[in-house]
Amino acid sequence: MRDPARRGLESGGRGGLEPRWRSRVIPFFFDPPDEELFGIHHPPAAGGARGWGVVLCGPWGYEALVLHRVLFQLATRLAASGFHVLRFDYFGTGDSAGSVEVGELRRWTRDVSRAADELQARAGVRKICLVGARLGAALAARAGAARGDLDGLVLWDPVLRGKDHIEALHTEHRRMLRTAHVVPEDAGAKSGQTELVGFAFPDRLRQELDRLDLFEIPRLPAREVLLVTSASSRSDAPFRERLEALGARVAHRTFPESGVWRWQEDLGRARVPPQLIEGIVHWIEESAP
Repeated sequence: MRDPARRGLESGGRGGLEPRWRSRVIPFFFDPPDEELFGIHHPPAAGGARGWGVVLCGPWGYEALVLHRVLFQLATRLAASGFHVLRFDYFGTGDSAGSVEVGELRRWTRDVSRAADELQARAGVRKICLVGARLGAALAARAGAARGDLDGLVLWDPVLRGKDHIEALHTEHRRMLRTAHVVPEDAGAKSGQTELVGFAFPDRLRQELDRLDLFEIPRLPAREVLLVTSASSRSDAPFRERLEALGARVAHRTFPESGVWRWQEDLGRARVPPQLIEGIVHWIEESAP
């Protein structure tokens, strides 16, 4: 399978990375056939591999579409720096087994841990760093707290409280409908689920998300944490203090360009934030000498 985002690199399109950053990708499935997850392994560039592996945990729904190319290029850049990198689809999403009706946060949190184990077994890396964006950041933090063995964790505009995320999704949905040529009927009452920004939003997922609160994370998710935000928020300082109280050493970086995950009608115009990518890569390089 050929990653469609790669076309931008090869053609020198909008936001394309420099040729020396190109890397080969290895698509594969892992875990039992009825629960298999689709993954893409980015081996490190020639010249030696570092002892750390990096697992990218993408967001959910339309944000996953908007950030697909960004995460591909982040993976490519990390591989060029000598890291084994794994991107993957959660159960019930993308090319992984299952359907959206069975998607749930608990299962996706386990998927993150399964992906980390797979990269360690596949690449032989000793240490793992998780990089999560939006809901993927919340899943990465939860997985890190459950495992207790992560060495690095990058949280990019993490969803701190699920209630706030649901409200934001509804806001984006209304904004999308204002530009739509055809306004669809709301079939939620018939199907038992609603739709948000083009993606089914089952009741089970909504209920779990409604209860999500990263401030209640039970224990240290990783020893080293990078918090990346697109703008200062009243929640940033309290969340950082919570992580530090658990024993994490936290670095906080603000990149105005990091809000590229927000909905836009033309995905072909999705921006790739080079400063943010370099900021994340630099922090991981410094954390994994």
